[in-house]
Amino acid sequence: MVKGARSGAGAVLAVFALLMTVAPAKPAEIRMVSAMALHATWLELMPQYEKASGDKVTIIWSPGLEVARKVESGEKADIAVLAAAGVDDLIKKGFLADGSRVPLVDSLIGIAIRPGAMRPDLTSVTSFRKSLLDARSIVLSAGTSSIYLHKLFQNMGIGSEMQAKLYRSPDGRTENVANVLRRGDADLGFQQVSELIDEKGIELVGPIPRDVQEVTVWSAGLYRDSPNTVRAKALIQFIRSPEAAGIIRKHGLDPG
Repeated sequence: MVKGARSGAGAVLAVFALLMTVAPAKPAEIRMVSAMALHATWLELMPQYEKASGDKVTIIWSPGLEVARKVESGEKADIAVLAAAGVDDLIKKGFLADGSRVPLVDSLIGIAIRPGAMRPDLTSVTSFRKSLLDARSIVLSAGTSSIYLHKLFQNMGIGSEMQAKLYRSPDGRTENVANVLRRGDADLGFQQVSELIDEKGIELVGPIPRDVQEVTVWSAGLYRDSPNTVRAKALIQFIRSPEAAGIIRKHGLDPG
């Protein structure tokens, strides 16, 4: 048996053991509102959980900045996955259960290039700044990283220059970063590493320099009125299990 198969089997056995101790026998549908930064990771992890538990996991996808709005607008679910501060805010507002925030994964901001574009120098903040100024155009995501990057560019003293280089889609909204890069409409693209690492036709150069990096702790919170609290907790525990860690790292994230 190959190593990957052994790892998958271990994950399944771990879920069975978990469910035997914490969950009722009848399968359930677990609904999760999740940030798109976890898309590729969940697509690989959730079938393992479903196979082991018999539960069905339904994911309502959203850009990271929109998850809280979905919850507040009445989107029915059991779990919300967004940045830690967002979970805390939804707990304070009464949408999520007190004390239910659980860190799942840590995520870094990455930088990618279109094929043939000059590679940015990420060895220092100074060289990174020069690469930004040398770029013809840049594209930011519609997610949490864009807010931080606008502030970072201002703090680096190049806010006006970067604003002039920013790609703008025809409808006034930022498109998928990888699509913009593939078309050649930008030289540099910024997004969570986990959203760039699996994209074809672009090159992920790496995370931005550590001294100017922002770590997003994607976290889970339980809906206050969840009909499947026990099963939802079992799913969260599976995501945090050693058996899931390899898949999490494969998609550019660090286990929480």
